[in-house]
Amino acid sequence: MKLNPFAGKLNYKLLAVYLALFLGAAALGVAMLLHIYGDKLLNDYIKGKVERALAGAHEGYSLELGGLTYSFGANRMDARTIILNTSELTLTIDRISLSGVRWLRLIWGNIALSDLMSNANIDATGLNIKFPKTRYKILCDHIYASAPDAELFAKGIELSPFIKDEEIFSKPFRTTRFSVLVPTVTVTGLNYKGLLKGKSFKAKSVTLTTPSFDAFVNRDKPVEPFVKSPLMVHEALSTINRPLRIDSLGVTDGSIKYSERVAAGAKPGIITFTAVNMDIKGITNRGAPKAAIKVSAQGKLMNAGLLKVVMAIPVKPKDFSMSYYGSLEAMDLTRLNAFLVIAEHTRVKSGTVQELTYKIDVNSGTASGNVIAVYKDFSIGVLDIKSGSEHSISSFLANAFKIWSTSDRLASGILKPGEVKYTKLRDEGFMQFVWYALRSGVLDTINR
Repeated sequence: MKLNPFAGKLNYKLLAVYLALFLGAAALGVAMLLHIYGDKLLNDYIKGKVERALAGAHEGYSLELGGLTYSFGANRMDARTIILNTSELTLTIDRISLSGVRWLRLIWGNIALSDLMSNANIDATGLNIKFPKTRYKILCDHIYASAPDAELFAKGIELSPFIKDEEIFSKPFRTTRFSVLVPTVTVTGLNYKGLLKGKSFKAKSVTLTTPSFDAFVNRDKPVEPFVKSPLMVHEALSTINRPLRIDSLGVTDGSIKYSERVAAGAKPGIITFTAVNMDIKGITNRGAPKAAIKVSAQGKLMNAGLLKVVMAIPVKPKDFSMSYYGSLEAMDLTRLNAFLVIAEHTRVKSGTVQELTYKIDVNSGTASGNVIAVYKDFSIGVLDIKSGSEHSISSFLANAFKIWSTSDRLASGILKPGEVKYTKLRDEGFMQFVWYALRSGVLDTINR
C-alpha cells in the first residue's frame, strides 16, 4: 500500500483529494482565526487605516468609526457610531449595518463600487446631518436600502433649523424659515447600479406618507435687493448633469402651513392646506421636445374648501411655458380670518364662494386664461387700510376684499367671469407666479 501519493506513478485523483482537504483545512483555520480575532483586527488596524485614508485624501475631512463587528455567516459588518466632519457638514450615525458586500473581491484587487455593492443591504438608525452655514439639519430615524430589491425605505425624516426663529429672522432682510417632516418615504425600482456609478438616478416610484411643510415669513423686514431670479422647474432640472427620471411621485395625506408676521414678535397670520394628495408623473431632465411632467393635486384650504389643480410642465421648453387648470369647491370665506385679521387687518363678516373654476396657459412667462366664480352673500370689514407687500399671498386676499368692500355686498349666487392676464416678474418663484396669475383672474371677476 502506497502511503505517499507522489511516489511512483502520479495519482491525480488522490492528489486532488489531498489538495482539497488541505485547502479546506487552511480555509477553516483562517476562518476560525478571523472569527476569534476578526473584530480585534477590524478595530485595531482596519478602522484606523480607513480613518487616516479619508483624512489624507480629503483635506479638512475627519472620520471617527465606533466599534466594528463582523458576522461571517451573515456577511454583515456593524458599526456602533460614525462621525464625519467636513467644512460643509457634520454627519453622525448611531448605528449602521452593511451586508452582502463582496469583501473578497475588494481584498483581491480593484473592483468598481457598483459591483462591490451590487448585492448590498444597508440598515442605519439615528442619522443626523448639520449644515453650519445654513443652520439647518436633516434627521432620519431609520433608513433601509437594498440593492438586490431596488428599494429604499426611510422613517422619521425631518428638515428644520437647529436655531430658534428669532435667530433666523435677525438678518437685515426678509427671510423664510421652513421645516419639512416626512414620517415615511418609500422608493421602488431604484437603479442602484447607475446611482453608484454616478451615471444616473432612476426610480419607478417615490411615495411620501403624511408629510408636512411649514413656512414662516417675517414681512416686517424689507426684501433683499439684487437677488437672482429663482429657477423655474425646467431650469432646475436642467442643472442636473446626470440623467434623472422618477416615473411617479406621490404624496398621501400631506399638510401645508404658511405664516406671515407684520411686526417683530407679533402673532402671525396663518393659511393652511390639509388632506393634501398629489400625483406627479414623468419627472425627468431628459426627453422628447413635447415631454411634460404631469401634476394632479388637491387639498382643503383652511380645512374647508377643496382646491384642485392639474398641471402640465414641459421638460425642455425653449422658454417658461406650461398650463394648469382646476377648481375650488364651496367654502365659508370667514375661515380666512385666521390669516386676514392678523396679516391684513381685514375681517370677513359673512359669505361663501359657491364654486370657482380656472384654466390658464403660460407662454414665454406670460399667463392668459379665464376664471369663473360664483359668490353668495359676501360682506367684509376693513380694520386697517395699511397694504401688504405686492409679492405675497396676503396682497391677493387683501386687494380682493378691499374692492369687494366698496359695494359692501354681492348679490346671492352671481356668476362672475374673469380674464387671466399676468407676466412673470424677475424675482418670482414658480409657485408665486402660479398663484399671482390665478389672482389676476379672480380680481377680474370682482371688477367686472
